Amino acid sequence: MLRESMLLMFSFNAYRYQPSDDLAVVAFSLQALVGLFMTLMVFARFLALLSSPKSMDEFDS
Repeated sequence: MLRESMLLMFSFNAYRYQPSDDLAVVAFSLQALVGLFMTLMVFARFLALLSSPKSMDEFDS
């Protein structure tokens, strides 16, 4: 189920890539999960680098 979900997320077609053995399934799943993790880490780092907005409250110092 995880493999099918990742295939649909990355290639929009679950039947386009059919691995020949179990090692290929593990390799594809590991590569997809590492890629997803790295994408989330880069996005989180980008959000952390954004400056915080100034307060419009005149009593907030």
